[in-house]
Amino acid sequence: MACGMPPALRLHSTSMGLRTAQSATIPLGQSPSESRRLLAQTSAAAAISQPLDFSGIEDVSRIIDASLAGEMLSIGELCSVRRTLRSARSLIEQLEEISSRSNSSDRYSALLEILQNCDFLMELEQKIEFCVDCNFSVVLDRASEDLEIIRSERKTNMENLEAMLKQVSAKIFQAGGVDRPLVTKRRSRMCVAIRTTHRSLLPNGVVLDSSSSGATYFMEPREAVDMNNLEVRLSNSEKVEEQAILSFLSAEIAKSSRQIKDLLDRVLEVDLAFARAAHARWMNGECPNFSSGSCEDSKHNSFAVDVNMPGAFSSPVPVDIKIGDGVRVVVISGPNTGGKTASMKTLGLASIMLKAGMYLPAQKHPRVPWFDLVLADIGDHQSLEQSLSTFSGHISRICKILKVASERSLVLLDEIGSGTDPSEGVALSASILQYLKDRVKLAVVTTHYADLTCLKEKDARFENAAMEFSLESLQPTYRILWGSMGESNALSIARTIGFDGKLIEQAQSWVKKLTPEKMQKFNSSLYQSLAEERNKLEIQAERAAALHSDIMKLYHEKSESAITSIVQAHQPPGDFPVDRTANSSYVPQIGERVLIKGLGNKLATVVEAPSDDNTVLVQYGKIRVRLDLNSISTQADGDGAAVSAPRSRRQGQRMKRLKNLRSLSETMKDDEVLTTRTSSENKRAEAVDATYMTAFVSLPALPIVFQSLLQKMLAVFEKSIANPPKELSLPVGRNHSNSSPEEIAEIFRSWRSDSTFYTLSSGNFLALSHRDENPAHPRCIIVMDDIFCIFSGALYNTCDLRRHYGLSRQATEAMIIIEAYKVLRDRAPYPPDQVVKELEGKFAFILFDSKTSTLFLARDRDGCVQLHWGTAADGSLVCTDDPNVISAACGKCYTPFPPGCIFISGNGLISFDHPLNKVRGVPREDEEGNISAVIFQVDLFTRLHSIPRSGSAANWANATVVEGE
Repeated sequence: MACGMPPALRLHSTSMGLRTAQSATIPLGQSPSESRRLLAQTSAAAAISQPLDFSGIEDVSRIIDASLAGEMLSIGELCSVRRTLRSARSLIEQLEEISSRSNSSDRYSALLEILQNCDFLMELEQKIEFCVDCNFSVVLDRASEDLEIIRSERKTNMENLEAMLKQVSAKIFQAGGVDRPLVTKRRSRMCVAIRTTHRSLLPNGVVLDSSSSGATYFMEPREAVDMNNLEVRLSNSEKVEEQAILSFLSAEIAKSSRQIKDLLDRVLEVDLAFARAAHARWMNGECPNFSSGSCEDSKHNSFAVDVNMPGAFSSPVPVDIKIGDGVRVVVISGPNTGGKTASMKTLGLASIMLKAGMYLPAQKHPRVPWFDLVLADIGDHQSLEQSLSTFSGHISRICKILKVASERSLVLLDEIGSGTDPSEGVALSASILQYLKDRVKLAVVTTHYADLTCLKEKDARFENAAMEFSLESLQPTYRILWGSMGESNALSIARTIGFDGKLIEQAQSWVKKLTPEKMQKFNSSLYQSLAEERNKLEIQAERAAALHSDIMKLYHEKSESAITSIVQAHQPPGDFPVDRTANSSYVPQIGERVLIKGLGNKLATVVEAPSDDNTVLVQYGKIRVRLDLNSISTQADGDGAAVSAPRSRRQGQRMKRLKNLRSLSETMKDDEVLTTRTSSENKRAEAVDATYMTAFVSLPALPIVFQSLLQKMLAVFEKSIANPPKELSLPVGRNHSNSSPEEIAEIFRSWRSDSTFYTLSSGNFLALSHRDENPAHPRCIIVMDDIFCIFSGALYNTCDLRRHYGLSRQATEAMIIIEAYKVLRDRAPYPPDQVVKELEGKFAFILFDSKTSTLFLARDRDGCVQLHWGTAADGSLVCTDDPNVISAACGKCYTPFPPGCIFISGNGLISFDHPLNKVRGVPREDEEGNISAVIFQVDLFTRLHSIPRSGSAANWANATVVEGE
């Protein structure tokens, strides 16, 4: 049928119409009345010469679903909803204006009925317009009184801050500290530029960034910290207020979601009506009429069929379809390439177009009945995946059709009964047609079986039709001859194509010779040969299965023997010392952990009780082996000998590092600030620290040297950001006087009046005091690329690390830590413990990435630099080096940060000496039996499946974002 459109022709006006056309979901009338309504809409749209303006209408279905899910809509999404509501209201205004100019008001009533009594939500449109400026995509000041006040205060504070920084920059310029006065913004904070050599001009200033050459620092003066903090708080408050306004508008849209979706459906219905009208004008179609019976008309309905005919015709040939009342089955016969399938498709497509309210490409007013279903089996349905042949594919489709067909359905079957024995195919086809004549409204089939055309002689509900074939030109004419029977003319068509004449003559002789008896004999011989081949394959499969069973049995016997010989070969030739296991009545129990002497006191698990021959079956890893009772010992007996060679080497390395620390401590005696703990809780905390420093028993004063380098810093992060270990929040902590983050800040400020607070967002801050700091290792907060770092201690390989990360010689140790973290976050496909292993020295640091809301803590393996952590009253994570501060802030919910470990808010606590072993929190009880603290220890008996790896920023970030940075 001539209904195909060129790709450049666009009939729809909205994105919803485009999606409907591309997904083939054009609505069809589910009843004759619905199809008449769709056809009336098409006629009304075709009568309008000037197209409607659909501009501004967008498919906001996804936006509506997001609001229903509780999401906050963006300004752009709110503006899309506003434009759609305004443009939809414009459609009804255009239609009403066109109707008022027309002489007949009923002419466009079918279109007006679509949008009449529709809620255009003008109040919602006005609310969005009042709160949001769609031209600049901003929330207006008038949206709320609080927003207007916040923006006014922020403007005043920023003016004062810029004026102060200009004065500071001018003084620096006069002192020769910069080529020209420069006030800029780094990391969302206002700052000034200053040469590295003149850093002393800004005492207690904070380094926010540095130039690429390292010659210039961008520093925040001490007097600008409070105003910058105020700017952060006001900026956060402004964002919170804007989000509240957007959330309010999103909730309003969610409340009106049903009305908006109903409005979108009505706009789509209008768009499809104009698309059908445009299609009718493009193909010069005719408006069809509904008939109560079959397709009939005294003047014959003529449909244009667009068929590619090689050389015979240059334009479509009209197909006349005339089916009288009472006919239920039409059998179309004729030659191949004669147009049987195309004519059948024409009827089916015309019926579907009528249901959709579309015009038909007919020469006169056609009359077509309404069908509830159009069911077709056309084409080859072979499938290797479903093991379907040509015949099986056809039969499976016909079976499904017969199940769903009703008394008002149209059934189209192409080449019915083909692909199998002709006699059986004719019998099956006749049975199917007899079934269809009593159960469907109309069935049209094509066939090459002449026997099916004889059904008309027995039943008047059958009708024959043939495709005309010219014997003179030996070519089809593509015309239907109603009431006639056609011939296949296969040999004549083959002769016309140019087939070898000798082969055609031989085929004609075969037609006379082949009989049903010979065909049956051929089928019997073929079936017998296939059955013999199947029996051979079954015998071979049974032999292969038996051989596989014998091979697997032998494999298991050989493997068990090999394992036993390997274990015996690793046993020392001498006798083991006699222990209590061999000379006592001790019997290992199932599930008990024992040591295998012959494998260097490796741990194994008993899986079976000892047998009478004094042997026991144990499992080491995935291997099970039977050993003598004398070759194993209890775990308690072998503890002293279970120290592995790698651990001994690590202890030697630690003692070597202790000698370096002792020499370093002698050079720093003048700068030591020794602190003591007075409370009983601090004494217990020192006892916990002592459990991690067994290598320093002979040097009790050494950790105090590095403690003097810190003990003046504080960091607090919300629970949603830090995600601290659950073991830090002990049950006793709920009844203890934990402090809130605000109270913790006041405690630190009262004890350290010279401290500088760095506010990240509400409830998240860093604080640092410079009192009594060691001039050789000053404390500082470094901010680079939105990454904050507090570092304390000393690195011995700074030169190598600067060269490794491509940093200048002015780069501090904190800058090295930040660069190492950035490499791990953005590019490195290796585990996070690798970064800390490259650091040689005594250190502890706190790093926070404000872009990804990632917290990174680390402490050297010897624990010479103090670092405590705990939880506040609201679950926030508190980190400090001052035991008095952590005790006052967290009560009993704190503990020393375990040496040799790193903590990442996304990956948890990891030991960089034992990355494949879990770090567990072990509760500790006081004298009264109450849990008073928790100690984090490496569980050497529990191994992870793999080391946590980080290859991109997504591995570090969580769902919480720090506002303001």
